[in-house]
Amino acid sequence: NSDTESSSYDGDQHLLDYAKSALLESFSLRHGRLGPRHVDTFETLNSLAAVYLRLNDLPEAKRAYSEVLAVRSVVFGRGHPSVAVASHALGGVLMRMGEWEGAVDHMEYALKVCKGKRMGLRDGHPMVEKIGKEMRTLERIMVGA
Repeated sequence: NSDTESSSYDGDQHLLDYAKSALLESFSLRHGRLGPRHVDTFETLNSLAAVYLRLNDLPEAKRAYSEVLAVRSVVFGRGHPSVAVASHALGGVLMRMGEWEGAVDHMEYALKVCKGKRMGLRDGHPMVEKIGKEMRTLERIMVGA
């Protein structure tokens, strides 16, 4: 069974490495031809950030999600749902890196956007519940640290 798990892991690793390579090339082309603020460019970077996260390359995931958050904030406005998603993703990366205060800041911001006028999500909504659960985990960690 461990041989099966190992070969599955190797296959996943190979696919993630391939995805990373393809997304890096795609991002470079789109950035050069469309510019950094084009939706296709920063959505490619968002996909690349997710691959970095799956590869456990947290510094690169942090860098990429930070850039996605910055560009989405400029293009769509700070209260846009995609900004909440990016802030939440970045908060999750920071949480995994042990950067608790930054994680809390981004989770709080994501929650603020989710509950704001534009999205209007209420307590009980899956996104609100997920962020709330992660924030409670962060609070427990920070109290114990």
